[in-house]
Amino acid sequence: MAYLSKLGARRTVPVVYDGESIDVTFRPAGVNADWQEHLQGLKKDDQTGYLELLAEVLVAWDILDDDGQQLAPTVELMRRFPTDLLYEVAWAIFESLAPKRKSGERSAAG
Repeated sequence: MAYLSKLGARRTVPVVYDGESIDVTFRPAGVNADWQEHLQGLKKDDQTGYLELLAEVLVAWDILDDDGQQLAPTVELMRRFPTDLLYEVAWAIFESLAPKRKSGERSAAG
């Protein structure tokens, strides 16, 4: 039996950026229909809205400051990151949410 509160609570995905491996932990349950509608409703140049939505689902990552302290995935911090890094993080999240076909399953095409 699966409890609703446990479904999609946390998942960690790897992101490789500039040769560095980053573990990104997010809430799959946060990427729901409402969240997707907000994402689709953003204007193309609304970077703040995009970062706010990303911050809503991010729990943690193993990005450290120069003193070795773990940094929280906040909108303010992400505004300073290269755009392509943020796209890699989002891509890893979306890719992990895509349905996976089990081995031996046939595609709809046969």
